[in-house]
Amino acid sequence: MSDSFVIKVRLASGELVNLQLPSETTLISEVKRRLAEHTQLPVQRMRLLFNSSILADDQNLESYGK
Repeated sequence: MSDSFVIKVRLASGELVNLQLPSETTLISEVKRRLAEHTQLPVQRMRLLFNSSILADDQNLESYGK
């Protein structure tokens, strides 16, 4: 059985992007890189938020809870 899962990212434009990721230990920097592939937005200009907090590039998804 695969540990991969999908997260939904809402862009500032309102567009919703579904990203399939390998696991909850995926780093935020990797999430941004994959999001850049789908949106053509530069990683350097991205800020990902969860529960009103900016996600740190060196943390993984798991560190922010479910």
